[in-house]
Amino acid sequence: MRILIPMFEIQDYGGITGHTEYLIKGLQEHGHKVDFVLLRNNDQNPYVRKQDGPAHSYASATGGSVHLLAGWYGVLVMSYGTLHRATQFVEMAKGYDFIIWGLPCPYDNSGCWMELYKSGVPQVACIHDAHYPKAYKHLDMVVDYLHFLAPVNESAYGALATWPGEKRLINNGHKLLDWKDLPPWDIRQQQAVCAHVWKAWKRMDRVVAAAPHMRGHLVMGGDGIEGRYMRSLAKCPPKFIGLWDTFLAYGGQYMGVMTEAELFALYEDSSVMIDISYNARFASYGCHYNRSIVEALNHGCLPLMCEESMAGSVIFDRNTYVGVSKDASPEKLAEAIDAAINFEGAEDVIAAGREVLTRSFDYRYTCLLYLA
Repeated sequence: MRILIPMFEIQDYGGITGHTEYLIKGLQEHGHKVDFVLLRNNDQNPYVRKQDGPAHSYASATGGSVHLLAGWYGVLVMSYGTLHRATQFVEMAKGYDFIIWGLPCPYDNSGCWMELYKSGVPQVACIHDAHYPKAYKHLDMVVDYLHFLAPVNESAYGALATWPGEKRLINNGHKLLDWKDLPPWDIRQQQAVCAHVWKAWKRMDRVVAAAPHMRGHLVMGGDGIEGRYMRSLAKCPPKFIGLWDTFLAYGGQYMGVMTEAELFALYEDSSVMIDISYNARFASYGCHYNRSIVEALNHGCLPLMCEESMAGSVIFDRNTYVGVSKDASPEKLAEAIDAAINFEGAEDVIAAGREVLTRSFDYRYTCLLYLA
C-alpha cells in the first residue's frame, strides 16, 4: 500500500516526532511505501527542505533528518494558503492508497486547509493532546472526510466525547528493547532525568526549583520557550529570576536538546525519569500520559509522575510508576525525587510497567491499527 503522512507545520513538535517516526518505521517494516509531506499555510511552489536540521538532529525514517523541536528536514514541503496550492496537494494525494494525518488539522484554521481532505483517498488523523474542542473545533468541518480520529492517550480520547465522528485510542508506538541486556536498576547512577519540551504545562520550572533541595543528582534536557526565557539575561520573567543560576550552583546538569539515541543512553545510565506535566483541562478528560513514561520503562528508569495527570488511567496501573502531587513544594518534590532514586521496589514497578508496554505500545503492532 502507498501511504501518505501529511504534517502541518507547528512550533516545537516534541513527542510528535517520535510518534511519527515509529509510525513510519512500523509501516515500512510491514512492506508499505510511506511518504511524508510538510504543510505550510503560505503560497509557494513545492520544494524539498534542506537535508540537515539543527544540532542534535538525527536520521529520520523519511530519508531526511528530524529534530525534536524543529521537526523534519530533507522532506517535501507544500503550501495550502491558497486554493491553487491546496489543489496541488490534493492532486498529489490522489496517487496514494491511504492517508494518515500526523496532526488532525491546523491549529490556526485560516487558509484553504479544508480543501486538503478532498482527495477521495481513505484517511484518518492522529490527535496528540486534548485540544478538541477548545482549539480544534473546526475539525468538525472535515468529519465526513475522515474514517476516524486516533487520539494517542486517554485524555485526548476523552476530549473527543462530542466529536461527531468515530474515534479510536491508538497508543504511541515504541521500539521495545531486549530488557535483559540493559544495566540492572541497582547498579545505575543515583540520578534523575527530566528531559521534555519546556512549555508551561510541562512544569519544568518546578523541577529546576527542586534541585537545590535534592541529595541525588539531577540532569535536565530538552528546550522550549520557557527554558529560553528562564536562561535569558534580558527577558527572564520575574517568576523565573534566580532559578537557573541556583540550579547550576547546586550541581544541576543541563544537556539541552538531545538526539533520541543520546536521551536513551542517558536513561540507561540513570535510575529515575521525572515527568510532572499537568494541565487541568487535559486532566479533566482523563489520564494524560506522554511518551516519556514508556521510554523510561523501556530503558529501565523508574517513572516519577504527577499523580493528578495519571489519575484514573485504564492503561497504566498505579503500580507502574511512583507519584507526586501537582501541588508539591520544591522541598517536597526534591524529597519525592530522592525517595524514587532510593526506592526499594523499583524493579517490581518497572517490570509491571513493561507488561503494559508489551501489550499496548509495540510500534510493529500500533502502526497497523491505523489501517484496520
